[in-house]
Amino acid sequence: MDKIKEKLNSLRDEAEKARARADDAEAQAASYKEELSKKDQEIFALNNKISNLEMDISRADKRNEELSVAKAESDGDRTRLEELQRKLQMVEEQLEEKERLLNDTTQKLRNFELQTEQLDRQCSRLESERTELENKLNEMTEKYNNTKSELESTLQGLEDL
Repeated sequence: MDKIKEKLNSLRDEAEKARARADDAEAQAASYKEELSKKDQEIFALNNKISNLEMDISRADKRNEELSVAKAESDGDRTRLEELQRKLQMVEEQLEEKERLLNDTTQKLRNFELQTEQLDRQCSRLESERTELENKLNEMTEKYNNTKSELESTLQGLEDL
């Protein structure tokens, strides 16, 4: 009987040890379940963060593309603006040259007008002198003819004598 009691005590000890191990295992399992639940929540939160970050990256990529297109357009516009500024400068230079030529031509025209007026006055003066000279020539021719006819008549009168 002692052996049976010993055996029974030994079995009870083993059962208690087994129960203690089972309780420890259950406690550890509960701890693991709690930790697993926390990790699942953490994974869910991290997955949400990843999803949000991926959406942010997608929006940033789209914005980057838009900015790249806008920059390319801006560069094109800047190039076009520079080209237009060069053309404007050329047109302004041509305008200045044309204005200079216009001023030169206007000055020459004024000089020609002054010369023309002087020549017109000189021509008028010369025409009036010519008219005067023609009148004098006519008078002189008439006097000459009168004097000639008087001389001829005087010569005739002398010859008749």
